[in-house]
Amino acid sequence: MRFTRSLIASAMLLSYLSIGIGAAFADSLLLEGKIEHSDKLDPLDRYQVGTEFDESLLPTNTDCSGNWWRVPQWLAGKWHKKGKLHILEYTDLQRKEPIPSPKTVKVHYPDAEVLGHQTDRNGRVWTFVPLPCVGRTYSGPHMNVNIYHSFDLVEEKQNSMTVRLFLVTLMVSRETNKVVSICQRESLQTWTLVDDHHVSILDSTKFFDKDGVPLATKQLLSYSHRCNSYCPVDFLDKRTHRPVSYPSMTISPSMRSLSYVPLDLRDSFADYLRDHNLTSLIPQ
Repeated sequence: MRFTRSLIASAMLLSYLSIGIGAAFADSLLLEGKIEHSDKLDPLDRYQVGTEFDESLLPTNTDCSGNWWRVPQWLAGKWHKKGKLHILEYTDLQRKEPIPSPKTVKVHYPDAEVLGHQTDRNGRVWTFVPLPCVGRTYSGPHMNVNIYHSFDLVEEKQNSMTVRLFLVTLMVSRETNKVVSICQRESLQTWTLVDDHHVSILDSTKFFDKDGVPLATKQLLSYSHRCNSYCPVDFLDKRTHRPVSYPSMTISPSMRSLSYVPLDLRDSFADYLRDHNLTSLIPQ
């Protein structure tokens, strides 16, 4: 069975290959119309290398307040990534030299990706971004804990848009449960319409150490094809951020006792619009 995932989950996978706890950016630049990475990041003091990994320091997915942003009409729908990543550039900023890497990497994307969850009163599509968000990946003896702190739209053109993400990755030894390394990342992802059924995603990630010192940059290019048109989503599972379908508009007590934690996106969207003085856009 193929599942669907939120935009932040897709970004998590891509940035793993490439408001928060000290990850606020400093001196982000916009030069001659070109979006630039930050020169440095603020030091990160919440986590320490060599200490016991403490789950209590992490935000929980079920407590995320999330955010909403408007999706261009050309991007609204369900998308599936093609199985190749093109590595355009990988540079060691300390040594100022390229890092050897393959030109193309095959990646398995089992999920489809939903872009757009609710429609406002004027017919414009908005998508929900769960923040803060924590995800885990496993590589041999290590667990990588990815903590997403911010997701912002920084530029939108007729057929493209660019978003900026900030995240922290803790590498934890699965044997000792000690924090082995800490990496901060800033990712700029540009989505561009290729045709009615395809988009390209250019991901530029800059890596920093826990003190905010730049370490490396990496650029990846991937493609997605549209596998379904936009359809409103009323419920997400707070734990996985996957859409949940209910047979009626009301959640019964028996459903609440199941293994997922439902989030009513209709209520969340209305609350967001009220909080941002956009009550005229609340759906009727």
